Amino acid sequence: MTRTGSDAAPALPRFVDYLGAMRRRRTVRDVASRPVPRDIIETCIAAAGTAPSGANHQPWRFVAVADAQTKKAIRAAAEEEEQAFYGGRAPDEWLEALAPLNEVLGRPENERPFLLLVTGYPSPDAMVPRITKKPLSDIAAFVE
Repeated sequence: MTRTGSDAAPALPRFVDYLGAMRRRRTVRDVASRPVPRDIIETCIAAAGTAPSGANHQPWRFVAVADAQTKKAIRAAAEEEEQAFYGGRAPDEWLEALAPLNEVLGRPENERPFLLLVTGYPSPDAMVPRITKKPLSDIAAFVE
């Protein structure tokens, strides 16, 4: 076990920079044909692979696609699914599972929670287990 740090002051400039980057970030549907260097993609996947997971099971597999035809097929399928989802396919149980939060949080009936984001500072004596994360080769596949 190792101790966690709880002093946010030294980290604040990094978080402010990150917030700035997130505020500038935009989702686009039309992207340039210029490929993103594989080392950048690998670094992003490696960062995502450090995310916490229940019992550190790391139940994910990231698939990076470079092939243009595969990308085109994915986009077509995703847009079809998006239309169906927004057209009424969103399952009631998806929203009902979080419904008790409205009462707990004192939120009005017209609001529907859809995401839980847990934040906080560790206690000064918090101990965390030394864990390892799966290597990139175990959590990513590349379709060239």
